[in-house]
Amino acid sequence: KNAYDADSQTVDVSLTNASRYDLTNSELVIADKGLGMTFDIIEKNWMTIGTSNKRTNPFSKLYGRPVTGNKGIGRFACQRLAEQLELTTCAKTEQGFEHTTVLFDWDDFIPGVPLSNVQCRYNTYISSEGEIGTTLKLKRLRERVTERDFKMILKSITLISIAMPAKRKGFAEDPGFSSNITAP
Repeated sequence: KNAYDADSQTVDVSLTNASRYDLTNSELVIADKGLGMTFDIIEKNWMTIGTSNKRTNPFSKLYGRPVTGNKGIGRFACQRLAEQLELTTCAKTEQGFEHTTVLFDWDDFIPGVPLSNVQCRYNTYISSEGEIGTTLKLKRLRERVTERDFKMILKSITLISIAMPAKRKGFAEDPGFSSNITAP
C-alpha cells in the first residue's frame, strides 16, 4: 500500500529463504520507485502510529490516487514479520536528493517504552543526484512463509493494481500500478 500511496508505478517484492525452518538468512524485500520519504517524514509519519496524514492528505501528490495506507499499520506489519528492518529511501527536496537509511532492530522496541527512548541507527545526506523510491528489507523473518501466505500476499497486491492509465482532475495522468514478485 505504501508503494501505491507514494505514486510508484510498480512494486517489486522478493522472498528468499522464507519457506525454510531456519530463518536466520530469510529476507523479504519490498522496493518501489515512488516519491520516497525524507527523514522528517519517516520520523513524524512512518514511525508514528495513529497519524492523521490520510485525513489531511486523502490523495497522493502526483497522480491523485485515493490513499490506502492506514495509521502506521505498515510499520506494525514490518515489526511483526521480521526481527530487523533496513529502510532505504530517497526523496527529491528543494536542496537536492535526500538519501536516508534507517536500521530498526525490533527487539529494542519494548512494550511500554516510548519510541523516543529507542535508538535506531540511521544515516541521511543530501546530494545533487539520486533515484527516488523506497526499499524495505525485512531480515530474519519471524515465521515461515507458506504457500497459503504467499497467495494472500498476491491477492492483496492484486486488489490495488491498476492495469489501465487513469486521469484525475488536477493531477498528472496515472500510468497504473503493477507488481513484480519473486519467490522460490
